[in-house]
Amino acid sequence: MGAFSYSEAAFGAEISLGRYCSIARGVKVMGVRHPIEWVTTSSITYDTHPERGYASFAAAHRDLGGGDFQAQRPAGLRQPGPSLGRDVWIGEDARLARGVRIGTGAVVASGSIVTKDVAPYTIVGGSPARVIRRRFDEALSERLLATRWWEYGPNVLRGGTYRDPLAFVEAIEAGTDLPERLVLAPVTAEEALARFVTG
Repeated sequence: MGAFSYSEAAFGAEISLGRYCSIARGVKVMGVRHPIEWVTTSSITYDTHPERGYASFAAAHRDLGGGDFQAQRPAGLRQPGPSLGRDVWIGEDARLARGVRIGTGAVVASGSIVTKDVAPYTIVGGSPARVIRRRFDEALSERLLATRWWEYGPNVLRGGTYRDPLAFVEAIEAGTDLPERLVLAPVTAEEALARFVTG
């Protein structure tokens, strides 16, 4: 989790997110992929290990199928978790597919099901999530990305220009009263929690 981000949803290390992200409660990462290209999508064909899989599937093969089953895992069964850029806002109860990339400045509406990548500074919503509109025109979006403003601490947001994206970009491009970039080493959620608990 990047600096100055927060999450009201509980998920483990399966998701990565940059700085200044806002994650509402109820956001979840979808489970593993099932093989829709096979005869059956049932995990009885690939999740039969008696200790790591479903023991009942192993027993069914052994007792009803004539012996142990040589399971083969489908390709791409477990994809990496979603990757969020910077300043991403994910609304309440959204669902994120594994492997999706949500670009910097993107917004995902509450209750959306995101199954494809989301471009920077794009607002998506629905099931499946579709583009609603861009937050800013393409030229301003590109200029915002080029500033890499998220590499600064919160003091870059002082002075009120954050309410006017064009003025904000122009101020950073001009280098007027710009603070130094804030270099912070990323930490895992577990490391951050341990630091918080131990004080």
